[in-house]
Amino acid sequence: MSPRVTGLISKKFLDDTFGVAASVAWTKRYTREEGWSAVDVISGRLNRFCSPAGYAPQSPGNSALNGTNAANCSTGNPRLPNSSTNVANYELVDNLGTFIPRSPRLVRSDQDYSRFGATLTLEARPDDNTHFALDALFSRYDVTRSDQTITAISFSRNAGQHGSAETSVLEAERDPNGTLLYGRFNGVDLTNDLTYSKYTTTFSQVNLSGSRDFGGFVLDGYVGMSRTIYDKPVRTQIATFANNVNNFSFDFRGDRRFPTMNWGVDVDNPANFVFGPPSADGTVNGTLAMQRSRDESNNLTAELNGTLDLIEGVKFRAGGSYREAEYQRWSRDRVTQNLAPSLPAGTTIAQLTTPIGDFGRSLPVETISSWAAPDYAKFNSVFNFESQTGAYALNPPQLGSLKETVKGGYAMFDFTGDLFVPVRGNLGVRYVHTTQRGFGAINGVPTTLTRDYEDWLPSATLTFDVTDKLIFRLAAAKVMTRPELGDLIPGNVSIAQNTRTVSAGNFLLNPIRAKTADVSLEYYFGKTGIIAVGGFYKDIDSFIQTRQVNVPFSQTGLPLSLLAGSGNTGDTEFTFSTKNNTPGGPLKGVEVNIQSGFEFLPGFLSHLGALANFTYAESDISYCNDAACQAPIEAALVNLSKYTANGTLYYEDSKFSIRASGSWRDKFLLRVPSGRAGSDVQGNNSAFFVDATASYQLTPSVQLRVEAQNLTNQELGFYVDSVRQDSLYSTYSGRKFSAGVAVKF
Repeated sequence: MSPRVTGLISKKFLDDTFGVAASVAWTKRYTREEGWSAVDVISGRLNRFCSPAGYAPQSPGNSALNGTNAANCSTGNPRLPNSSTNVANYELVDNLGTFIPRSPRLVRSDQDYSRFGATLTLEARPDDNTHFALDALFSRYDVTRSDQTITAISFSRNAGQHGSAETSVLEAERDPNGTLLYGRFNGVDLTNDLTYSKYTTTFSQVNLSGSRDFGGFVLDGYVGMSRTIYDKPVRTQIATFANNVNNFSFDFRGDRRFPTMNWGVDVDNPANFVFGPPSADGTVNGTLAMQRSRDESNNLTAELNGTLDLIEGVKFRAGGSYREAEYQRWSRDRVTQNLAPSLPAGTTIAQLTTPIGDFGRSLPVETISSWAAPDYAKFNSVFNFESQTGAYALNPPQLGSLKETVKGGYAMFDFTGDLFVPVRGNLGVRYVHTTQRGFGAINGVPTTLTRDYEDWLPSATLTFDVTDKLIFRLAAAKVMTRPELGDLIPGNVSIAQNTRTVSAGNFLLNPIRAKTADVSLEYYFGKTGIIAVGGFYKDIDSFIQTRQVNVPFSQTGLPLSLLAGSGNTGDTEFTFSTKNNTPGGPLKGVEVNIQSGFEFLPGFLSHLGALANFTYAESDISYCNDAACQAPIEAALVNLSKYTANGTLYYEDSKFSIRASGSWRDKFLLRVPSGRAGSDVQGNNSAFFVDATASYQLTPSVQLRVEAQNLTNQELGFYVDSVRQDSLYSTYSGRKFSAGVAVKF
């Protein structure tokens, strides 16, 4: 059940010189996404595996603490016999040229949210030459999210963390490109995770605009203020463990996107899992992590413009603008982050978990239907971690801020005339000066950094009315897009212990800058018909890239104390990501749009119509492959498909309306380089979505509506490496249907 209510009211007063309009909208919705994730794809040699008895060299080496010796991978975990089959399987998997999922897991994400919005507009026209408007907007978005996963975590850990070096390979099959299609293992650690989050986003904005026509000269202006607050009062991760499980397997031989998984134990039985502090040998038996954060952005914008009629067909327009944006962030985490407390006497895992149940209904493959997931409310009722006191106290807040001030001005000419055919256009230039001041902690030291830069941005457009139905357009400009303020905060470090990722800000990021040119030809026909063909070219002078490297945590420059209780050490490999500028490159393409009603058809068929568009885009961007960007690599622009197509078929008459829409996009890149040795890129698979809507005008004031979304139950699918295209992430959200009534008073 997903209720939605909207309303709009408007009224004019004082002989229609003053008007008021107000609207409200509220919706409540529940969504679910299920699937599988590898988190990353790594070389089988990275964290090693346990060699058969008597194999030389022995892996892992002897350790009295871990119980590792010639006969055992670890305490109570014997090595496999030294047979030719066991040796061959071990050598196949413990291999630089074999690629395996880092943390194979099943995923369920539940999101329960409500959204409220309201607008108010006061508009005044005291005379024909004067106009004022006051606009206000408020919105609030409340979300409770639960992410539940069941994971084989051993492959992501090294010998010091009781990782895959204590795991034996029972069976294995690899394809010619190196992808491990099938593997069955002994000595695998499983973790059953819950990440429970609550967050609220509120946005408020007030704008005052006005204009005055003095006869040959028009003055207009605008001043506005806005505030965005993203508050996350709860983000808690709880994990139970089942260690040294035998007979775990994953199998891609039947489906390269979604493996068949055998967990080796009944994961729906809470008794197979434990929760508590690490064992004496460092074995992790549970984790409890807590984070709290708040982001706030305040913006002030003002501009003043003047338009002067110079001669017939030529106007001069100039103006100035000022914008001030201030972004602040604070975050806190638990002092003893990740350290699991001991279970109180008499408390069992069964009392702290709930079967998630009914898993996989939207999936196109067979999988387990349930597992015993940690229950947030039950854990909190026992440990009271929401009190944030004692063992659950939080560290002092980490603070960061970024203030950006932009001052600018522009001048441009608008013109109309004849050049064999009617022509209109504009020519102008904009100047902007940007000042930035950032505060954050770099290697634990509070630091304030400042800088400024300026840009001159010329632009021009020309439009030729070749006939009353044929229009030819040309445009050229220099453009720039500034980085997100949160990406500029000095330091701004975020750590995820469960996925072993670290991200950091970069105050020295420059904007994306480009020179663009566009050309199009538009032909209009019938009542609503149009055929438009356009070409575009962009010379991207600088681009912002998210660069990832995989390094031991000790090389990130962060204190090792951040790893306490997580089972990670300074030698644990983390994926470290930050944003940096690259040399960019060219982007070009063609777009075709067609729209037409079928008025020429007889009878009811004349109410049919169609819309379609197709885009081809080709790009060649330079990406940094090292910190100094001395050896850039070339690839397509991230998040850009080479081919995209959309189409809509509709029927509309005075009472009934129905339309079906399809949207397809080719695969595209997500990250270049991938950040993982042996894999060049990360990408998103091609996708095709189909939606449909229908309405019936029951009476002049009552309309019935139905909607259907994602009728294809389209996969959200990521892959690693352009050749192997190993499955990285595959989830499905299912089909959505809704019905409603619109009433006009």
